[in-house]
Amino acid sequence: MELHSLRKQSCRTLLLALMGTSLLLFFITQSGMKTPFLHGLQHPTPSLQSPYPSRRIQDYQVDSDDGTAQHAFSNDSNGLSGGVEAGVVDETDLLGAGAERRTAEVLLQKSTPMDTLEQTVQEILKTERQIIRQAMLDYSFHPALNTKRLEDFVPEYGGKPVRNLVITTWRSGSTFIGDVLQSHPATYYHYEPLMDFDIKQVRHGKAAKQALHNLHHLLNCDYSEMEHYLNYGQGHQWLFEHNKRLWQYCKAFPHICWSPRFLTPFCKLFPFQSLKTVRLRLNLTTEFLQDKQLGVQVLLLVRDPRGTMQSRRHRVWCPDNPDCDNPAWLCQDLVSDFHTAKKFQTMFPNSFRFVI
Repeated sequence: MELHSLRKQSCRTLLLALMGTSLLLFFITQSGMKTPFLHGLQHPTPSLQSPYPSRRIQDYQVDSDDGTAQHAFSNDSNGLSGGVEAGVVDETDLLGAGAERRTAEVLLQKSTPMDTLEQTVQEILKTERQIIRQAMLDYSFHPALNTKRLEDFVPEYGGKPVRNLVITTWRSGSTFIGDVLQSHPATYYHYEPLMDFDIKQVRHGKAAKQALHNLHHLLNCDYSEMEHYLNYGQGHQWLFEHNKRLWQYCKAFPHICWSPRFLTPFCKLFPFQSLKTVRLRLNLTTEFLQDKQLGVQVLLLVRDPRGTMQSRRHRVWCPDNPDCDNPAWLCQDLVSDFHTAKKFQTMFPNSFRFVI
């Protein structure tokens, strides 16, 4: 390989890394929160022994009469009290795959053939609550917010999570961006939820109506009325494989993986919800941006169409699918997205961005 080609490839990798970091900063700052990795710029640097400054868990507890909202982030009478149970998760590897793998393995070892689906689900939920609590101990909330309670961002307790929606098209770098967004352990990642629509772009008509229905359900952690999506996923497991927090349990307990009785409450544990799709055009996200209760942050990711088409030529699933292998259709979609983006910049200046 020529030296010029190597330099060009390295530059592209660096550019993608910088773009991913900028994207993560945008979503967190727009949500009204401070990023923990900027915390040291305003406060003393944490000890080298721990990446987290000391903080009492009581700071995040809800003053509830019945105590139900305190269950997620306070002492658990069922065995996960105080710190995380030994062997379940290693704090020093909280962001790594090793910790996630050990968590599911420990639960699998504890389970018995007599356990019901409900018992298995409750054990998983209890363990994941503890992991999320641990991951959020050092999180700094923006002073402008009226609350400093983590529960206010957790759907399980009626909270409003930080929701991110990435819109792009095939071979535009979105998989990398999605992985950046889910790098925090408290993030639930909806990877390509329109994959069951095949290699087609959703622009209007009946397909658009069904797509918006599905996305709305997923953004609200509602897996009811999603039979086609879940049935498709059982035969195409990469639909869930990219969701690191979910897939570890799917591998250990495959009999519950595609059940709404597990997916809905599990999704509702997470204060950060990210979704990325390459099949939906930007104009269809209007209703999400208008929904103040949903509070979605939308990002349009754009790549030079020449690079996009070159990359698509090397994918076996692209040829003979006009929405993918026809450059005229790609350019038509880019132009449409451009005009929509111009309007969105005025209509939704605080919740819409685009990256080229």
